[in-house]
Amino acid sequence: MANTAPGTGTGTTPSALHPSAAAASGPVRPQGGSDQGTDSKVEGILEQGGRLRDEAGLLATHVGEALGALGSLARNQLDQRLYTTLSSAAGIGYVLGGGLPLRLVTLAVGLGLRQMGGRALIRLLSEAKAKSPATPSPPDRLHRSES
Repeated sequence: MANTAPGTGTGTTPSALHPSAAAASGPVRPQGGSDQGTDSKVEGILEQGGRLRDEAGLLATHVGEALGALGSLARNQLDQRLYTTLSSAAGIGYVLGGGLPLRLVTLAVGLGLRQMGGRALIRLLSEAKAKSPATPSPPDRLHRSES
């Protein structure tokens, strides 16, 4: 009787009598069984861990390359548009620091996008008009009601 408590003869494991007895006696394995299933599971986990480590290394490499490209872009922008880049960075830092209320930020961003969108639309239309041959504009059909 290998796993019986002394003097009991009931087959009770030591961990059932006292919680610290399990730690002292080590893991209890079923008798007559093999550890092949456990070994294959451990090998599978180790293999997955190795793959995860390799993929994490690749991810770190790609993130490093992306950060390098971003730094290069920031340096180029700083060289070409010094005051615009510095004022944008200061404004973003101020807003992220909680310097402006959310409603004011929303209003300012909305106005900026409208202004930028309007200018882009005017530029796009003028370029399209310059590239296209002179054609008569279609008649105004918005105000006529056709029956």
